[in-house]
Order: sequence, then structure tokens, then C-alpha cells
Amino acid sequence: MDISDLLKFYASSLGTEVQNRLATLITDLWPSVKCNTFICHGFPFPFLNEMAVEAERMAVFMSPHIGIMNWPLEGKNITALAEEGDLPLGDDSVDRLLLLHSLEFCQNPKNFLREIWRVLAPEGRAIVIVPNRRSLWSHLTHTPFGHGNPYSMGQLSSVLKENQFDICQKIRSLYMIPSEFWHNTPTASIAEALNKTFAGKLSGVVAIEVKKRIYCGTLPKERKRLLITPSPIRAKLSSRDDLG
Repeated sequence: MDISDLLKFYASSLGTEVQNRLATLITDLWPSVKCNTFICHGFPFPFLNEMAVEAERMAVFMSPHIGIMNWPLEGKNITALAEEGDLPLGDDSVDRLLLLHSLEFCQNPKNFLREIWRVLAPEGRAIVIVPNRRSLWSHLTHTPFGHGNPYSMGQLSSVLKENQFDICQKIRSLYMIPSEFWHNTPTASIAEALNKTFAGKLSGVVAIEVKKRIYCGTLPKERKRLLITPSPIRAKLSSRDDLG
């Protein structure tokens, strides 16, 4: 899965439907983004035009194995390639961060999430969106959600908690049938409604909003040094030895 595959998918009619649903998911979590620094990682371009963003600084980082494109198409480019474990950002420098088509493609998710933790400000928040391991979407390779490493909601929650993030909100989306032929039919609409009502855990994607967990550290206690005094018995023995 590379940049050309992602562009081709989101240009299709099925991709347009996915775009609409995921844009709704993101705006439900973040109706607007007003901050100093807003960073995206992965492939967020189909959704950025739907977001109300007011940020002094904004950038999109993409993984080398996926590739890169200029964005926006007109104006100053804000995209760059970056290794997942070495983002060119300072500590505590990002207020809002969006990960989409990102975490599931990481070769070392733990290192990547620790890097996200490093750059996120103490009051900063992030949205992590990944394919749902339990869904049909994650088993079909004609969409981007059938590539990489999918997660269940429980697995995603665990890996985020293990890497020092607090869970703020959880949300699911994409209950539609992953097919160009079926997605606009009455049957697909009925199946989507039934899945959402009776099989909520089969959503195509799972998403979690997190914030950086900060601990109040304390200095280690100073270790007391033991004073060693010479033993009287050893002193007597030593003196006898000296006398011969």
C-alpha cells in the first residue's frame, strides 16, 4: 500500500463514502481545531478540507514506505517525509495530532507511540484511527484498511495505555459493506444499520482520542552510606602481627 493506492481508493465511489463517514467521526471528536501547532501523520488529506482548523503551524508527516505528495495543491507545501521513530519536532511542541493510515503501517509501534508522546504537549491531544481487527474491512485487500496491522478496540486501548496515554473518548465507524457494487444499494443500507445496531464491534475502524499522561516525578532518595569502623579484635590481631 503506497501513495498511489491511497489516492486511487479515495477517488473511487467507495472511497468517497468512506471519506464522508470518517470525516464525520473526526469532527464528532473535534468539532474545531484551534491551537498553536497541529500535526498529522499518515494520509489525512481527504479529511483535512472537512475540518475547521485554525492553527499557527501545521504540517503533515508521511512514512517513507508510503511515499509523499504535495499538499495543498495550491499554496505553500506543508508535507514532509519522516521516519516513524524520529519526528523532526521538539519536545512538548504539538497541541493536536491526528494519526490516520499511520499506526497500522508502523514497523515498531512502541517506538512510534513513544515519539508521539515526546512531541505532544502536556495538555495536547491526539486522535488515533486504525482498521478494526474484527471487521470484514481488515480482511479485504482492495481497500487501505486491509493492509498493515489492524487492532481491536481493546488492543488499541491497551497499547496506548502502555505508552503513557490517557483515554479520553472511544468511537467506531464504517459499518457499510466494503464493496463498490453493494455500497449504494438498499441491501447495503439495511446491512449497515443492522451491523451498527446489533454488531457494533464489527465496525470497519476504531478510533480513540487520547491525551498525554504526565506523572509527578520525585527525586530518588539519597542512599545512606554505612560507616565502617575497625573491629577491636582485628586491631589487636594486627598489632600482634606487627610485633612479630
